[in-house]
Amino acid sequence: MERPKEQARMRPISKKPRNSFRRRWTRTTSRANTNLANVILAGKGVPVDQKRALELLREAADAGDSRAIGEIGYCYSTGVGVKLDYPTAFQYFTKASDRGNAEASGNLGVLYMNGRA
Repeated sequence: MERPKEQARMRPISKKPRNSFRRRWTRTTSRANTNLANVILAGKGVPVDQKRALELLREAADAGDSRAIGEIGYCYSTGVGVKLDYPTAFQYFTKASDRGNAEASGNLGVLYMNGRA
């Protein structure tokens, strides 16, 4: 039994799913980088390497991960891997908060409460 001609034709591949996959892959990769950076900062099963952790956080932040942006702000507010710098921490917390990161919003409140904003 043969298929009708309409079913036998191959449809062209749409570019939309590929672009959608790339966006999901980038988002997943940035989340993975943020998680890995937190593991490296905490030294959970690996030696603590603040420089490498910040590199991973910056990669994730460049991809738009609000959690990574907030983590970089935290590093600046506590001096982890970078020089203590409250104005820069404030900028990162604000950027992350604008993207919907509740933890960054809380950290902004702490900076205001302590007179460092």
